Amino acid sequence: MGYNGWRNYETWLVNLWLSNDRGTYEYMVEIAEEVKEDEYPGLRMADILKEDIEAGMPSLDGMYGDLLSSAIDAVDFDEIGKTFMEEYLRNY
Repeated sequence: MGYNGWRNYETWLVNLWLSNDRGTYEYMVEIAEEVKEDEYPGLRMADILKEDIEAGMPSLDGMYGDLLSSAIDAVDFDEIGKTFMEEYLRNY
């Protein structure tokens, strides 16, 4: 089941935060510039975003840590990376 045109709520929410914050959006453009010549630029971008987000996660124990990990695991980073790269290549 999808959410607002995205795979699920978690994917929609992460994309919303990445694309609606000026600094984060500019960072995504920088990544797009770096990977645009890759064979699969959307997947490369997805890998970078996933690594960055996982590295920035706070270390939580117990129920809250499990919930946060579960939510991040549900994010379809490939969808975010591919969608952003398609938009980037059309507009830049």
